[in-house]
Amino acid sequence: MVGGGWVGVAEGVAGVEELTRLHTLDGVITGLLRAHLHHHLPENHLPEHPTQSTPSLAAHLSHVKRYIQEYPGDSTSFLKEGEEEEEEEQRTWERAWEEGGVAGDPLRSLVVARRLAKDWPRLRDAAPPTLNDWHDIVVAVEAVEEALRVEAGKDIYLEALEESLAYLHHLYHLDALHLARGHLTHTRYYRQPAPLRVEDLVGVAVAALEEEMYGTAVEWLTAAQHLNNEDTSLSVNSRALNKQKQHLSLLLQVAVAAHDDKLAAEGFKGQRGIYPQPLSKVPLKDQKAAEEGKKPTLPRQLPAEVTSMPSDHRALGYLCRGHSLTSARLEGRLRCRVSSRGSAWLILMPLLEEDVSLDPPVVSFHRLLSDAQLTTLKHLGAPLLMPANVQGAEGKQVARYRASHTAWLGGGTHRMVRSVNRLAAALTGLAVDEAAGEAEVLQVNQYGAGGHYVPHMDFMALYRNTWEAGHLNHSLLQEHPQGDRIATLMFYMNDVPEGGRTVFPRLGVGVAPQKGSAIFWWNLLSSGKGDERTLHAACPVLRGTKWVSNVWIKYYPQVHRRPCVAPPVKQ
Repeated sequence: MVGGGWVGVAEGVAGVEELTRLHTLDGVITGLLRAHLHHHLPENHLPEHPTQSTPSLAAHLSHVKRYIQEYPGDSTSFLKEGEEEEEEEQRTWERAWEEGGVAGDPLRSLVVARRLAKDWPRLRDAAPPTLNDWHDIVVAVEAVEEALRVEAGKDIYLEALEESLAYLHHLYHLDALHLARGHLTHTRYYRQPAPLRVEDLVGVAVAALEEEMYGTAVEWLTAAQHLNNEDTSLSVNSRALNKQKQHLSLLLQVAVAAHDDKLAAEGFKGQRGIYPQPLSKVPLKDQKAAEEGKKPTLPRQLPAEVTSMPSDHRALGYLCRGHSLTSARLEGRLRCRVSSRGSAWLILMPLLEEDVSLDPPVVSFHRLLSDAQLTTLKHLGAPLLMPANVQGAEGKQVARYRASHTAWLGGGTHRMVRSVNRLAAALTGLAVDEAAGEAEVLQVNQYGAGGHYVPHMDFMALYRNTWEAGHLNHSLLQEHPQGDRIATLMFYMNDVPEGGRTVFPRLGVGVAPQKGSAIFWWNLLSSGKGDERTLHAACPVLRGTKWVSNVWIKYYPQVHRRPCVAPPVKQ
């Protein structure tokens, strides 16, 4: 995949704003149901687990009560009053802006998506016709849906979140049963967990099956069996309990067989969600424990491939979990320094510069942009965010391997954008005037929980596709008159609570997002040929949200700043 070559489309890529609207709708529905329950509750005794023989109104109110009790917002929601409530709301929105808030938690988002796609429609349509106030509640919810531009009863967000959670679980070596109990990691962010239901776990397992992550599906189905045995709501209905047990057992057998068949047909190559030994012979928990203790090794001869290789994906997860694959000898040569980067503009305000890699050079800079500057860039980009697309054979496509939302800010948008471009020129020593075609328009990206970009190159391989082909590709040259992307400068616009690292699988290094910092690397060799060692990826955001902005600098305008040098002739 070069310059984001198209491989697939995900229709359900949900952004932070969209998920926030879903959470808002669920909160409104919960509030309306709370008032509805209080209106009818004095007249009714509610059974804990209604059955077919339960009177319709009592059964309805029991389902309403359960919907309210399972609301996945903060434990203080609907409890604060007066000024304390306003302060709590303000803190909630500040957190939502900085870290994605409730929309930055994939477990809570999954629960909300399921509640709106399945629970609320069932509750809405099964209400007794004698309820006089129910019609008003339904009309009020429909009005809120229209105002928020979201619609309950749609599976599109639920399916996307199920697939996202399966990938997070695989890449970060999370425990499915721990997730099922509502804990994303061992760090606690909310005052109460957001536990999943058996149907949620089955949904994630099915998503993993569809992605051929059969081992991952086995773990989720095993967790579903544990959860099913603990489900007290089914204890009063032995028939339903046995039916669900049989269903889970059958799915688990299918997943184990599919895993072992794929392993027998392809062998173990580090495929996503596949384990080295047949799951029918060696238990999954034993294989997972063994895999967690393994450290991938970098190949001695780095692949001269612009597409990602199995070895790249094996290194990806290890690096995303915060480890390094470089030797102690190489790490000992890395330095931190205070530097003006040869820029007169930076002499009186030198930079904090840190080596990430020496060959090829990858450098990070610290404390570049202030909170005020970053907030301005976010406010400029937020209204323009659209699902990220990449260039493919049939034009621009929304790609499932790039789960983010993107905005483009030209220099004429605001003086802050021009200030960032001037800083980019000072940092890199390159020409970065986007109006003159020296760089592309500043790109702002927002990644929500689960947002990621799989291993890819930033260059578009113009050298390979045009000159190495033996003839000029006029369409490529016309589309990129200033040449390929010689370098990338990426600014981190916020701290990411968990996940979201930028990693280079072929170099064995990675960088954690730090608010106001940046990372710089060369995409092209001095000959103009793409440097395949710069394959990199945006690790999935595990919790919160991630904002970055990219400056892609073009090749031809830098001829006097980084002269072309022919590669050595092989003897």
